[in-house]
Amino acid sequence: LIIIDGGWADNASAVREVIAAHGNHVNAWILSHPHQDHAGAFNQIYASPDGITIDAVYDNGFDYDFIEAASNVTHLHRGDVLSICGLTFSVLNAYDDTVLQNVGDEKDYQNNASLLLKVSSVNSSMLFCSDIKYDMNDSLLVACKDQLACDYVQTGHHGNWSFSEEFYDAAGASVYFIDAPSSITDNADFPASTLKSDLLAKGKTVLDFSTAPNTVTLK
Repeated sequence: LIIIDGGWADNASAVREVIAAHGNHVNAWILSHPHQDHAGAFNQIYASPDGITIDAVYDNGFDYDFIEAASNVTHLHRGDVLSICGLTFSVLNAYDDTVLQNVGDEKDYQNNASLLLKVSSVNSSMLFCSDIKYDMNDSLLVACKDQLACDYVQTGHHGNWSFSEEFYDAAGASVYFIDAPSSITDNADFPASTLKSDLLAKGKTVLDFSTAPNTVTLK
């Protein structure tokens, strides 16, 4: 069992149910960045595991109080490659000088330093864009455009103020997951709605909370 993020602290009970279904054993818990809607459930469970064993914890290297693990956390770096449970995790973005140079006027270090992960099996792959925003778009296109091709994409920052059409075209995936409710993905006030309509117009499959549970298989 590999968990990426896990949601708010209020989601901890639901996450515990998933872990219980896997024998209360987590092989790896990956925290894309330290915002509470991503690390909150982890902090609750790590503080009070109640029989849950977590073999390894990984984060984006942003030393931030929201992530409270101390004993077994590994800070990932751009260029790292991990093998976990038969999957290959390539780290394409993490907190470093590249983020500091491209973070933009908002100084949104936490989101723009999110992990960009390409998770690959033998014949398929998925791109996890976490909450990375537009500030990193050009830099990442230059640095890793040839590594973006994949079958599935979790779009950056809930589909809002995220990557360019060129970025998602480079990924070339057939299925895109926007981690947001339809009140955002179908609401013209949010950029996610434009992203969704553009992807659908290109014949892509778009998943969001309204289509849950969403399942893909890396073969």
